[in-house]
Amino acid sequence: MADVWSVVPTLTPTEALCLLALDHIGPANDDYATVDGVAATAGLSTGTAGDALRKLAAHGHLDKVPYISETSNGRPCARIGYRLQEVSA
Repeated sequence: MADVWSVVPTLTPTEALCLLALDHIGPANDDYATVDGVAATAGLSTGTAGDALRKLAAHGHLDKVPYISETSNGRPCARIGYRLQEVSA
């Protein structure tokens, strides 16, 4: 997304905060940001951030990126990360 600021006025405050947090942290070594990372950056609970990110993805502002993580007992777990949509020029 070339300019996240153009989308912010149309969003709820929580969605806007999550979108700006996602833009701020950008993709790490992977091509996505985790819900935990966005929640920590935005100062929100993971539940609140996850809900806002799901809504942003449903409205077409974000891309969902599936990835494999480990649970606390070391077993693999499928999760969803998010990234800003690519804008074609």
